[in-house]
Amino acid sequence: MFVDKIFKYRTFNEFSITELNNRTWWFSPANNFNDPFEFKFVEDICIPNNRDALIEWLMHDNASQSEINYLQTASINELLQGVHKLVQSTKESHNLVLADRVKTRICCLSQEYKDPLMWSHYTNGMKGFVVIYNQFKTQNDEFIPSIPVDYVSEPPSITFESMKLGNSQDGLELNRRLIATKHNRWSYEKEIRFIACPQHGHEMLSRIKLRDGGILDLPEDSIFGVIVGEYMPIDHFKVIETICTANNYKIFKAKTNSAKYEIDICEIGS
Repeated sequence: MFVDKIFKYRTFNEFSITELNNRTWWFSPANNFNDPFEFKFVEDICIPNNRDALIEWLMHDNASQSEINYLQTASINELLQGVHKLVQSTKESHNLVLADRVKTRICCLSQEYKDPLMWSHYTNGMKGFVVIYNQFKTQNDEFIPSIPVDYVSEPPSITFESMKLGNSQDGLELNRRLIATKHNRWSYEKEIRFIACPQHGHEMLSRIKLRDGGILDLPEDSIFGVIVGEYMPIDHFKVIETICTANNYKIFKAKTNSAKYEIDICEIGS
């Protein structure tokens, strides 16, 4: 029904209405998360004493010819020294995300819009609403760093192999293990996390600048519409309707299916 959209479940209150009306996201400090297993991982880094393995680990997609020549002629001690230095640098850079959880801020959205548990837990029993977003960009037309949460049965292991940052995808995968992994009991949320970490060494995670402690201003075309819950009070609906009409947002309604444990969505006025 909704292609290339993401969703934010909201209870109806002053903060959620301000966020909708002003087209903003609030990034919460990472230390405010309520899951006691957030950011849990096992460090299992074993550096091999093998020349070919070390060269392969040090090689990256943008390696210059001079770098390649150095790797091919360097002694194993020189290679080990370079590996240890890069491993330590990578650990220090990524540990900033975990060590200073007040400055690392995360905004959580979902790729799911009609899960009954989500509607129950995050919209006050379908008295709230879901905002439908179009895109992941800032007002300066920059992409906002996002990481889909990986749902697993055991905490992820950070190994020597996983710390190889040969390209941007390797960096994304390492960050996923560190800050976007949860137990699979949470998998129904289909969560996607947007990260702002001003002190991080990776430009992708440090580029987002927030105002007033944690607010990100979104562009005018960022919101597609709103899904209101079946049990939203009429006076609350009128507030939502006024904002949507003024901004040309579509309005939908979520209803419980009379024959199944499912949520049905229909457009209001269609």
